[in-house]
Amino acid sequence: MLHKTLHVNRASDLITTWCYPEKRRAAYSWSETQKNMEKAYSITEVAFILSRHRMTIDSYIREGKIRTPQRMYKLDGKFNQLGKYMFSEKDILELHEYCSTISVGRPRKDGLINSSGLPTRSELKAVLKESAVMYIKNDDGDFIPVWKENIW
Repeated sequence: MLHKTLHVNRASDLITTWCYPEKRRAAYSWSETQKNMEKAYSITEVAFILSRHRMTIDSYIREGKIRTPQRMYKLDGKFNQLGKYMFSEKDILELHEYCSTISVGRPRKDGLINSSGLPTRSELKAVLKESAVMYIKNDDGDFIPVWKENIW
């Protein structure tokens, strides 16, 4: 569920949030939210990550091609004006899956899908988890992504 942080008191291990779906304030343990919470991404951030225009993603939502992400609204007590879309990591992965089925630009002669500029699924997961994506150059001059295992 989509929440907005209102106040954090680390000394008391308490975070006060606004829960958008339930339209009420909620309090949680700060340490638990740090372990379990996911980042929410705006449509502009998602468009940048997937190398697509924000209006293209907006049209996918309006046409029902992808699931509608959660929406924010003003915290003025009226709750009548819906604000911007907020995407979870799951929403972004589903959108990536849909975008990988759409050909961009002129059709290829071999009939394969040309999804130019779209990151691979592993690159996308690395971006969402904020891990470094490193590339090496092979003998042909192509750059190949290389991932290093996280050591905790």
